[in-house]
Amino acid sequence: MAGCRWQSWTWGWPKIFPHLLAFLSLVFTTSPTHQARLHGLAINNALYKMAHSTGVQELKDIWLLFLSAVNFVLGRQLVSWMVYGKLIDPHLEFFIGKREKDESVNRWNAEFELIDTMLPSYIPAAVGEDVLFVGKAVAAIRESKTRKESVVDSLISSSTAELSMLANHKEEFRPLELHIAIKRIKKLIEKVLWEVVVVEENLMDHLEIFRNYHLLGRGEFFVSFIDECDKLCLEAASRLSLVTEHDLAQLVSKVSQSFGLVSDGKTEELLQNIRFKKMEQSSNLYSGSLIGTPVRLEYSVKWPLDLIFKPQDLDKYNELMSFLIALKKSQIHLQRLWPFPLSSTTTNKSSEQHQVMTKIWAIRAAMMFFVDSLWGYVQMDVLASEYHKLQSVITLPAGGGESGGSSGGDFEAILKAHQEFLAACLRGLFLEDNGGATKEGGGVGGMKKLVGGTLKSCLGACEVFVGIVGRAHSGPSGWNDGKLLEDVLKVKEEFDQHSSFLFRILTGVQDTARKSNHLDALLLRLDHNLFYSMAS
Repeated sequence: MAGCRWQSWTWGWPKIFPHLLAFLSLVFTTSPTHQARLHGLAINNALYKMAHSTGVQELKDIWLLFLSAVNFVLGRQLVSWMVYGKLIDPHLEFFIGKREKDESVNRWNAEFELIDTMLPSYIPAAVGEDVLFVGKAVAAIRESKTRKESVVDSLISSSTAELSMLANHKEEFRPLELHIAIKRIKKLIEKVLWEVVVVEENLMDHLEIFRNYHLLGRGEFFVSFIDECDKLCLEAASRLSLVTEHDLAQLVSKVSQSFGLVSDGKTEELLQNIRFKKMEQSSNLYSGSLIGTPVRLEYSVKWPLDLIFKPQDLDKYNELMSFLIALKKSQIHLQRLWPFPLSSTTTNKSSEQHQVMTKIWAIRAAMMFFVDSLWGYVQMDVLASEYHKLQSVITLPAGGGESGGSSGGDFEAILKAHQEFLAACLRGLFLEDNGGATKEGGGVGGMKKLVGGTLKSCLGACEVFVGIVGRAHSGPSGWNDGKLLEDVLKVKEEFDQHSSFLFRILTGVQDTARKSNHLDALLLRLDHNLFYSMAS
């Protein structure tokens, strides 16, 4: 049989030789100063295309024979990377490459990358991403503290056998079989990785830190912390200096001790991973809401938890936190105004003073209603609701059977749920860049630009109101200042304009966009007595 096949090749040699010579000239170079035009997996790609584009059977047989040889090399690289988590590629022939070392970025996201230009046409980018994921995940499993040797060994034997069989396939190479094998290996890896990240590294404890601190789940902590920050800013201003990162670190420690958070050993260990960091500039609308200059709350994520918490995810958490601090700060400041009129030194107030204080009290009540409604919507309708969905994916039911829970130990489902959680929170708090279209604001980015800007103006009006009333309470003129009412009414007019405009924006959101977030809940809170509807 082999003799017949070789004889058929020799009969067609005049047709084969020119093509073979042209191909070899692309792979090899006669000059040491010139590089070959085909290198690494580009050779696999060229052979695959030529084998499936020629009508000459003898030529196709040769291309398939060459393709089988170079696929053997590809198979060994896949085994090394996907089974052992090692990248052995001294001549840069594989589609997974090493990045230049960057100490500022965590290892998982900085060390390896997918090189799209090196992918053969028969390996889609999605499959290439799977290969990248599996290799990095295998490295994470191998470096875990208590990995199960039997599980890893069985994974190695099954994956090696599958990839080797594909690489040494004597029949015509079928890319679909390779794709299926890679998907199957990825599923096996995900189950092991779920045990490493969720069980061994206690993923839920870390999510609780983000929920309690980045999303202000510990309300009592942040009430005290924001009060202390206000005092810190006043002290810094009095000595013509700025609040430093060291000041903020001491403040976090002080407030944590006052609430007994450091008495819990596990909580204390997790709290050591958080710290406030000042930034020179930020595109975040609310980044300066805490101390007047942009800050962010850093959380030290160790490998392999950075599979879940990527750098861009930390940016999103900080964007959410900045908005929540701005909102909570306005709420606290408005709440602290209530004793001012009652504690006035003027016992027998005139009718004019009484009218001024009544109007101030009514304005404060309207602002408090707006801020309280927004805070309740944010914490209960958005964050608590979405966090519960995330928990339901991560937390397996008792017994861990596949019939219960949506996750079933699926690590990819956790990654997807976490991304959906952040996206839903940003969308619900109107911080998403590609928000829904509105009648007022038009297309992409309209929600963040209009709603975010309008909300900031509303909160700004509340802070101006607090400042005016605070100065009247502590100033020499007190409530007798003739300009007090004029200033307060001006701020009220500004607040009414912005809050009414916000209501019109929210009611103008297209029905398709409203179904994807919690707008109806916010509109119900704000307009339960039809105040804004009648005003519009």
